[in-house]
Order: sequence, then C-alpha cells, then structure tokens
Amino acid sequence: VITFTTQPSNRLGISTTSATTFAIVASADPTASLTYQWQYASSVGAAYTNLSNGGIYSNVTTATVGIGSTTITATRPNGFYYRAVVTSTGGATATSDAATLTYA
Repeated sequence: VITFTTQPSNRLGISTTSATTFAIVASADPTASLTYQWQYASSVGAAYTNLSNGGIYSNVTTATVGIGSTTITATRPNGFYYRAVVTSTGGATATSDAATLTYA
C-alpha cells in the first residue's frame, strides 16, 4: 500500500520569469523502493500525459518535478494540472492529487 503524507499544492500567481516545483512525499507499507512519474493535463477532464525531461521540465521521475521559467506564451503551461504516479517494487501503484499551475 502506498500512502501520501504530502500532496502537491497549487502554484498560483507564479511569475513567468520564475521557476517552480511540485512535490510529494510517499511511502510504502511494507517498505519498498518507489519510482515516480509526473504527468500533466492541459485542462479539467483532459487525459493525463507523462512528462519527459527537457524544455521547461526536469526531474520528472523524482518526488519533486521542476518547471523552469518561460517568457514565451505558447510554451507556458498556464492552467495545467500536475500529478505523480508512484509505483512500488512490490507492484502497488498510487496516484497523487492533482495541483494546478497558474501564472500571474
């Protein structure tokens, strides 16, 4: 069983010239190694897609995903939703709550 002690929290009013992160804290019982995959959806009800490192995204397979600054409106993920899928070596999978990113 995977449990989350910290869920990602909304990032509201982020400056377009600022980087930000989403983070989770998860554990498995019985104790097991965990792997992480961050996902995004462009709007409520949209399908989630796995993130890849590159562009503005980094550390997409860790407990804390990084989102770099961007001043280009077309590449700005304004209003996107982010969540993490966590898998244990025992085969259990759990998905965090979704949090939104909104630029100022």
